[in-house]
Amino acid sequence: MYSQLGDVSDSLKKIGRRQKTLAEHIRQADNYFEHRERYRQYKQVKPKHQADFYERNRTGLALYEAAAQYLKDVMNGHTTIPTGKWKKEVMQLASTV
Repeated sequence: MYSQLGDVSDSLKKIGRRQKTLAEHIRQADNYFEHRERYRQYKQVKPKHQADFYERNRTGLALYEAAAQYLKDVMNGHTTIPTGKWKKEVMQLASTV
């Protein structure tokens, strides 16, 4: 009986860790998509005005840059961000608990 309890506890811990990881992936992807257009605008501004633009939009640009780096590290060379797949997996994990 205790071994079964340990097995259930281990599987719940694994599911919880995966849900936490997926939640972070989804949060970073949302930041990436939300601030992507502002970053494109920043890149199109003439170099002498970029510093002013960056200061006015510091929060959004910092969030975009952090999300881009995070996703680059997570994606392992994949080019598309599978947010739909991540959200679907979170729903499946929630239904198994």
